[in-house]
Amino acid sequence: MKRLLSVVSILLFSSLAHADSASQFNFRFNPIGLIAGSIGVALDVTVAPEWTIGPDLTYWNIKWGSEGLGSYEYSIKAMGIGARANWFKNGVFTDGLYIGPSLNYADVEVSIKDSLGTSTGKASGLFLGCLVGYGWFWDSFNMMLGGGLTAGLGGTDIKVRDSNNGSEETVRNRVAGLSAEFSLGWTF
Repeated sequence: MKRLLSVVSILLFSSLAHADSASQFNFRFNPIGLIAGSIGVALDVTVAPEWTIGPDLTYWNIKWGSEGLGSYEYSIKAMGIGARANWFKNGVFTDGLYIGPSLNYADVEVSIKDSLGTSTGKASGLFLGCLVGYGWFWDSFNMMLGGGLTAGLGGTDIKVRDSNNGSEETVRNRVAGLSAEFSLGWTF
């Protein structure tokens, strides 16, 4: 059993041995999202001198509204999981330009409550994205700032339910738009 674990460990980490940087990993998170009620984290694993790849996770639980006459409450819950690669022009975890293609699956639920009742909408789908930005890397701390595009793959159906009359409707939607990132990270 020890021999099997040793072989698996060597195979998993042998691709990391040729990286230019002494650090092989970068753990990043989105600090701006924390203010709004979401968290986004990523782990970048060095796989080549200019490339990283790793998981990308996002969770949103945001609520806002008003009380009194005409009160309302909006609620958004979302979970996303995916993978992202990063190509660094000057080598991994080095100051400079980066390009970050990604593929993510997202599941979103929106709820609107007002004096007339509650309406909910649910959608899920695959999303392809690409960011272009600049990274600043110090000893172990780093910042990445970028912008780009994200598009849903295929149609994203949104199921809308109205609690007042129990009606349900499916709305066909093609999702595409601008995306941005500001992340803080630590290499190790």
